[in-house]
Amino acid sequence: MSQAVLLFSMAVTVPWATVQTQLTGLLQTTIEEYMSGGGYAMQACFTNEFGSAVATTGFRDPYTLSQPTVNPQPAMVGDGFLVGSLTKMITAASVLQLVERGLVHLDDPIAPYIDWYLLSRNGTTLGQLWKDTTIELVTIRHLLSMTSGVGDFDTYQLRIVQELFEPNYDITPYDILHMANKTFVCEPGSCCDYSSTNYEFLGFLLAAFANSSDWDTFDQRAVLPVRPEAPYAKCKFALHGLLKSFNTPGFNVSHGYGDYLPENDLVWNVSATSGWACGNFLTSVTDMTQFTYDLFGPEHRIISPATLPVMYNATNVLDNLDNIKYGLGTMEMSNNAVQGFVVGHAGDTYGFGSMSGYNFNSSFALSIVCNKEPGSQSQDVFHALMGNITTLLKNAGPIQP
Repeated sequence: MSQAVLLFSMAVTVPWATVQTQLTGLLQTTIEEYMSGGGYAMQACFTNEFGSAVATTGFRDPYTLSQPTVNPQPAMVGDGFLVGSLTKMITAASVLQLVERGLVHLDDPIAPYIDWYLLSRNGTTLGQLWKDTTIELVTIRHLLSMTSGVGDFDTYQLRIVQELFEPNYDITPYDILHMANKTFVCEPGSCCDYSSTNYEFLGFLLAAFANSSDWDTFDQRAVLPVRPEAPYAKCKFALHGLLKSFNTPGFNVSHGYGDYLPENDLVWNVSATSGWACGNFLTSVTDMTQFTYDLFGPEHRIISPATLPVMYNATNVLDNLDNIKYGLGTMEMSNNAVQGFVVGHAGDTYGFGSMSGYNFNSSFALSIVCNKEPGSQSQDVFHALMGNITTLLKNAGPIQP
């Protein structure tokens, strides 16, 4: 073989440090473009097998009682953000671990698994709460896939009442079961309707199998994988107390601003627990991205390669949420030539907006967090970056460590 042919056949590689610098610049430029004005915080993180790139802009506390904060604190990498419904990916993965262990089956009814737990702690069964035998038909798969027909509890009206009149009250999962709409949207399995109540049922399933003394002693961290570099050390699952109570040295929690109370930081002074297994993960953008990579990435640190497609294959379309394809605790975020096949979840609640997903074509995870709701800006940034990162990686060619 001639030297020319040999050189031509050798793959040209680019150092990861070079690509990381390019990615960081792309992340920074994009979030600054979308978040210009208002002062709200936004952070973006990319993770693949070689490492991470992260960017941040804005302030964790830009407003106080609808007025610009004097000397607001810049948002820093490592700050905590309540990522809301991204918690559903964690809960779903935990349930699928039970399936892999043969402890439950996806098509088992949920009631027999949790009625004893609810009865001993809350004095009720699901049947007694719903007063409708249809509840007996709801399976674990129905709950994971949003096809149970169970009504939602999470409404703007509830949040406004809590924030204005009962900010110190911890809304417990038992409260959620009592206040949830008891009218079925459809017969279980006949529609796909987004309802966070589904994931409260699944939380009780996990607590029951862990034999936890009550819902707030169940260790939601158990699903987080152990890694040599020790991520997840500072992330928390909000159980009791105001959002600001989770602000600790080394883990500065961002204030949250809801569109239903414009430029008002009341979320900071409100109990952060009205979500539990459907929405209580309080984490940094880097840890959120690491979880998404650990869940969907090639190392399969959370569920097996055989179970993973069961989780992300979206066979249902959400009737009440922009016709998004929904799997088991996952959303199909894109499936096109520009962005590739991307699976993850969105979180748009409690004064925060977030997105996290994994690109199966280019093998990377991307997360966006923002302390402003609604999460439309987070979604716009996520999709813009997903396409641009895919192009950047394609143009860069093979990467070396």
